[in-house]
Amino acid sequence: MASSSKKLQFDTSDLDNNMISSGSEDEFAESESDYEMSGGEEDSSFSSSSDNCASANDDDDQTQLNCSANTFVEVMDETSDNPPPPSFVYAEVPGPKHIPANATPIDFFNLFFSLQLFTIMVTETNRYARQVIQSTHLSPNSRIKQWQPTTVAEMRAFIAVILNMGLIKKPTIFSYWSTDANLLTPWFSQMFSCNRFQLLLRFFHFVDNSKLHPPCHPIYDPTAKFQVLVDIANDAFRRYYTPHQQLSVDESLVGTKAHSQLIQYLPNKHHHRWGVKFWMLCDSVVNYCLGFYAYRGAKSDDDKNEIKENGLGYVVVMKLLALGNYMQKGYHVFCDNFFTSIPLAEKLYSVGTYLTGTIRRNRKFLHMVFCQIMLQKKSQRNPVLLVSTSSSATSSEKTIRNRQSVKKPDVIFDYNKYMGGIDSSDIWHTAI
Repeated sequence: MASSSKKLQFDTSDLDNNMISSGSEDEFAESESDYEMSGGEEDSSFSSSSDNCASANDDDDQTQLNCSANTFVEVMDETSDNPPPPSFVYAEVPGPKHIPANATPIDFFNLFFSLQLFTIMVTETNRYARQVIQSTHLSPNSRIKQWQPTTVAEMRAFIAVILNMGLIKKPTIFSYWSTDANLLTPWFSQMFSCNRFQLLLRFFHFVDNSKLHPPCHPIYDPTAKFQVLVDIANDAFRRYYTPHQQLSVDESLVGTKAHSQLIQYLPNKHHHRWGVKFWMLCDSVVNYCLGFYAYRGAKSDDDKNEIKENGLGYVVVMKLLALGNYMQKGYHVFCDNFFTSIPLAEKLYSVGTYLTGTIRRNRKFLHMVFCQIMLQKKSQRNPVLLVSTSSSATSSEKTIRNRQSVKKPDVIFDYNKYMGGIDSSDIWHTAI
């Protein structure tokens, strides 16, 4: 590397077979297909493997490595005699914070669904109802004529019904109010009449539509109708929880049948294949979501110059860490090969943050010898190259499935352990 203050460890080993969505060939295929379906921003962090190898200096060509099926190399800057810097100190106290004494489940619910959020829901829902009634010619029997302004108490009940519908699956909205013996669930009719619930659902809003730009406008924002909810959620996530040292970054897909330019198609997602894609940062130990934001597509002008210079993955990781001010605190970020690059590793190291992740062999700035290692590794089914600014070049022997003992570099075990936070989060919100 160019500076003695940085060290990288590279490993070419196969990952555990239990890594379904964050490693191995499946991970690579998903990341590539998602990127292409998203419109494919021009990412300057990629180059062909032959270009990378050809760009190495003549001195590098003389470097010899004995490449085996499991080669692990610690790389230090050979141009300086300075010792490596001390490790970044993680001094945070992980866990919940600002929690009421003797808190009950409803107290935790109120931390995230605050009075401020319900007030916004009530204000904008009533506003949108007035706008529709005033601008629409209603038929004599229209249900909309029965509209009465909602309140915070009623809006809380409405959200409770929405959440319970996610737990109790039925084929249609009408079936929740069915009196048939095989569909009857009295709780819903005790909360609302079917007509009142449908009216609330019809007018439910977070923003004033009159202040939004239409889709044809040059500064149209496709996330504007729910961005206020994202902002409030991100604020609550960081206010009430301090994460463990290990963090993970990945994508998450929220399924929807709505018509929007935000819709992405991710064929390898099992819970949904069509939906809105969010970039997400999670605590890798307890899978708590720390921050997220919506991907607006390749045509978006957001961070366009930086994406062109450093790549989309670089920009996503830096923005997510900035959301919660997680830099300069000794955190350790784990990510897959869509995000990992040498410039990202260097940048995070310069701001006191570790990085570990799989990396594609055609990334720019990879040394020629690592291209050779990757090409020579023929014995494994899923050849994988990892980069880490934290793990040392050591191996451990651990017992895995069927009580078999296996010896692998520590960085492999760490990556398998801490890379699944977003996938677990997906399972939770899919279940709800």
